[in-house]
Amino acid sequence: MGPLHVQRPVKPFEEPVTDKDTAPAEPNDAPATASEGGDASREQRRVELEALFDDWAKRREDELTLKPAPEGSDGPRRSRDPVVWRGAFSALILLMSAGLMYFTYDDFSYWLGAPEQPQDLGDVSQHYRDGKKSLEVTSNSYVKVRGMFMTHELQAVGKDDKGDEVDAADNSSRKYFICPLFDIVVQTTRPLPEKAWSRNVEIDGAYVDLINRRRAFPQDLTVTADAEGRLFKLSEAPSWARTIVERWYLQQLRVSVDRERTLILMDGETPDKYAKYAYFWGFAVIAPIIPLFLLFRSLRRRKKALEAIASSSDDKGPAPA
Repeated sequence: MGPLHVQRPVKPFEEPVTDKDTAPAEPNDAPATASEGGDASREQRRVELEALFDDWAKRREDELTLKPAPEGSDGPRRSRDPVVWRGAFSALILLMSAGLMYFTYDDFSYWLGAPEQPQDLGDVSQHYRDGKKSLEVTSNSYVKVRGMFMTHELQAVGKDDKGDEVDAADNSSRKYFICPLFDIVVQTTRPLPEKAWSRNVEIDGAYVDLINRRRAFPQDLTVTADAEGRLFKLSEAPSWARTIVERWYLQQLRVSVDRERTLILMDGETPDKYAKYAYFWGFAVIAPIIPLFLLFRSLRRRKKALEAIASSSDDKGPAPA
């Protein structure tokens, strides 16, 4: 009888252990695989970052470059451009300043050019008796006039308890009259002197022509008025003044007005009352400085940004074919 061999029973569903399963793993296999995967990931990230930077540079260049908006588009990039809205704002401020200076030019020049003492035009009634036909005066000037007759007075009126019209003018209300000697329309706040309506009057023969032409009544030639203030030629007066005077002449005197001969005298309008227009002009000159400075700064920044983009494009060189 030969030797007995005892065989170890195999457990059910248990795979037999082979030499391949128990062999130790080669030490260089895992590190090599990890290194190859890491290089691929870094290369992919580098490519993604380059693409991201290129896309950002392209969008930045598009924002800095003014391109016409496509048809039907509201141009959102242009509206975000500081040069555009700062340019529009600067143009608006310049337009407003120019308008302010234009509409206040006469007032400002009257304050600026008026002398300390008014130009004395003398006694106009004496000038008329001497045969003088017109006054040698510069429009929009500071003058003093004496010896004016008053016709076609206009002043505030009211009604008393009986309903009759009474003089309601006071020291602050404006009154108007026409001096027929040299066609001077006067605006004043002074009380108008009373005329001798209840008695016969004696007048100088030099004034008979005024009565014959119905430019004055004899009682109008009994008192005179003085004034000191701003004097205009009607042809160079503000439009509102020309309209009022022309309408007044047509309604009261039934004649058309001669713009070159007729004068407007604003009594009490001394140059010091127009000092505020110096502040208006100062504001009109200073106001555009800040928006123009911001506009020029935006233009300078845009120029530098475009130069930087152009320099960067030159450094990269031509794209490979």
